[in-house]
Amino acid sequence: MLVKYVFPVACLLSACVMNLFAAGAPLVVFDGEKHAGGSSWSDPKDITKFVLIDAAQTGGAKILRFEGGWKNYWAGGGWNWTNWQGPGSDITSFDFLTVTIRKAEGEQLKDVWVQLADAANKTSPQVKLVGAEIVKELPAEFMTVSIPLKLLTGGADFKTVCSLNIGLVPGSADGRGAVEISRIQFDGKD
Repeated sequence: MLVKYVFPVACLLSACVMNLFAAGAPLVVFDGEKHAGGSSWSDPKDITKFVLIDAAQTGGAKILRFEGGWKNYWAGGGWNWTNWQGPGSDITSFDFLTVTIRKAEGEQLKDVWVQLADAANKTSPQVKLVGAEIVKELPAEFMTVSIPLKLLTGGADFKTVCSLNIGLVPGSADGRGAVEISRIQFDGKD
């Protein structure tokens, strides 16, 4: 008699535990291994590039590298994890954009701004990592940085987000620099 109740109770408990873990799971859109697909853009095209560096060159997983020079304080690029196909990702249940990033080169590179774009190419406000005091300075080693999505609210439709845009913020009118990214994900609830 006891056996006929054990199986339904075990199934119910299993479903509750699975839902508990699923509710807190991040949405990983780039990790260099399982989630490494997508396409990039950069501008000005003649002095910038946004590339996926192969795992054989890094000694581990693939990484994204945005490098280049800037003219009149401008250099920007982005990574679209849907390859400009489909509706994008619904990030409305998350509170943070979390990026693992480092400054790879460039003494003149003082800050980096990030921005989200949706499937219709509408963009959020730009948030400077140093300027918004998310980090004290751009790290030379990979550092995981969490940017509150409330700072990126407005413009982009958070139900169809598909791209992370990045801009190099120099300390001089002309120069060169590079940043590398090993992970992009959305996570957390306050």
